[in-house]
Amino acid sequence: MFERRSFIKALSLLAVAGFVNPKHLLGYTGDSALESVSKREALPTVLRVFNKKATSWDYTSAPYVDFIDYNELKKMLSAALIEYTGTNRTSEAWRRILPGYITGKKIAIKPNLNNTGIGYSKAIMTSPQLISAVIEGLIEAGFSVQDIIVYDLTARVNKELAQWLNVFKVKTIFRPKYDGLLEKLYSRLHLAPQDQDTNAPIRMRSTITDDLGDGVTCYIPNVLTHADYLINLPVFKAHQFVLQSGALKNHFGTVRFSNHNAYPVVLHGGDIEKNIVDINSNVHIARKTSIIIADCLYGAPCFTRGAHGRVPTRWRTLSTGPSPNSLFISSDPVALESVLADYIIREQEAAGYNPYSHQYLHDAMELGLGVHEHRGQNGRYEAIDFREVMV
Repeated sequence: MFERRSFIKALSLLAVAGFVNPKHLLGYTGDSALESVSKREALPTVLRVFNKKATSWDYTSAPYVDFIDYNELKKMLSAALIEYTGTNRTSEAWRRILPGYITGKKIAIKPNLNNTGIGYSKAIMTSPQLISAVIEGLIEAGFSVQDIIVYDLTARVNKELAQWLNVFKVKTIFRPKYDGLLEKLYSRLHLAPQDQDTNAPIRMRSTITDDLGDGVTCYIPNVLTHADYLINLPVFKAHQFVLQSGALKNHFGTVRFSNHNAYPVVLHGGDIEKNIVDINSNVHIARKTSIIIADCLYGAPCFTRGAHGRVPTRWRTLSTGPSPNSLFISSDPVALESVLADYIIREQEAAGYNPYSHQYLHDAMELGLGVHEHRGQNGRYEAIDFREVMV
């Protein structure tokens, strides 16, 4: 497919004032992207920002998020946004990422928080520091706090999240309880932000059924159908059924179901890869996604494989040390996840595991959701404009 592409000739080499160019930053033998990859038009950009000062965890103490330097993380986020948009200030970058914003337009932020029930001591999730840095940056850029909504409909708020999110007083929408009669009645009327919008069913190629074999219809929730912009904050981890739980699978925490299940159990199983793609094909996700910022400060590349649990583990294949200490940013979820897939595959193979399927990335590209490509032997991508900078 890529041989048929008509690529536009490379422009000038990327030069970023104020940043250090790390040689072989990601541990590959190919030349650094900053040295040899020119900026090409018409290609999706995936940007990695690295900062060795961002974390200081010993991989023993808990929870690991206590060892993230918030100020260093904010520097990384600012550098990423400025470089990605080609602007001079973070506020300008946010305005370019969220064009046409006026007060009253809603910005939905979707982190991966599906294990808040057991907490950061036992599972990797999007760090509260990254969520907070995004919120703080939006507010400083002039976006109304009343228009910012953080949601994950598989999550419950825990103390680690609350102590960060309560600072900014943004609206948070998490897993509904439906404990009392009133709550159950309210859910049947589909009135709450976390409830399904019955006017926004998701077209699924596979038949979704519950444990009894009854059909289940999938919906986009009110929180997203009423939003104007979507910011995706996935985390760097593998998955027990597919290669990774990244930007695309993160939206399992968006979907609502006609049987009122709070957790997306019905989406797992033999057709999980089709389900991932179908959900992300929905207009409310595909068209509203403004930016994806992957939390790669740590990573769980062998998530639940062998003796590996759900918490971050030391990497063995990165030349920069055991922690990635990175943010990856793109507006193309398939391209971003393709780049991250290369690191997970490499790490799993080094640990002696056969990587699970990533057919969903091929499927997503065929359906026009983005570009899937693996890094070549020369350490470069041909269909993805991949760049690296170090703060």
